[in-house]
Amino acid sequence: MRVSWLFAASLLLAVGNVFCASSVADEPGLTQRHHFWGHFKPGAWKLVRVKTEVFDDESPLNSVTETKTTLSDVDDVGVTLLVEASVMVGGKRLSSDPQSICEGFHGELASNSPQVTSLGPGEVVIENRRVACQIVQLEYPRTAGRKVSKVYYTDVLEPYILRRETATYGTTTEEPISETVVEVVALEAPCRLFRSFRSAARLKSVRKDSSGTTTTWAWTSSLVPGGVIHHTSEQVDTEGRLIRRSSLELLDYGLQEPTGRSGLFWRWRSSRNRPSH
Repeated sequence: MRVSWLFAASLLLAVGNVFCASSVADEPGLTQRHHFWGHFKPGAWKLVRVKTEVFDDESPLNSVTETKTTLSDVDDVGVTLLVEASVMVGGKRLSSDPQSICEGFHGELASNSPQVTSLGPGEVVIENRRVACQIVQLEYPRTAGRKVSKVYYTDVLEPYILRRETATYGTTTEEPISETVVEVVALEAPCRLFRSFRSAARLKSVRKDSSGTTTTWAWTSSLVPGGVIHHTSEQVDTEGRLIRRSSLELLDYGLQEPTGRSGLFWRWRSSRNRPSH
């Protein structure tokens, strides 16, 4: 059986996007430096496993998605990623053909470049520390309604994007149909990476829409292609009942494409034999 590659790819890319110099210096906006893939060279890759539980009284559903993402290219406007994925649902493996995805440095997919407006300097507070930053507003083209993001970023302190506020509007109301706030809550939080612990940035994302609220905690590091080392996510409905839970685990990564192996599901468990970082 086959499943749309979007089902598998979105589990991984959405995490990187909600938490995410090559353009002209005096133009506002995010650049290669600020992107979780942008500062790596083509051939860098990562392999992750996402476990998802869907809570339904009639038919609860569990799935496991394993996704390998490889950086194919980096240019002045964004990155090209090759995504290979496999999903296990109900004991059956659902495969998808490898897909190439072009993504801009603001997190947008190809042909959806935002209009960028500088809002000038600002600051955010992280663990009682005031951090100076720049603020830009991004307005994304949509066939109906509009999507607007306000991004607080810096060029000198990882993970660079310190806060992102996004609202999506429909065509019939002035109130947003969904709102997402992503913020860095710790710059040096302990995070397990294979057999050792290292310091990582800790981020919190809260998305609200008509179906309820999704809260995600993520740990990221610029040493890992794609940034995210681990994340946990829970979605509750409008009455506070848990309807979905997921977790992401980094299985392996590399700074160049491995040789002598082909296909997504070669025995990638080399992470078990990795030296401590």
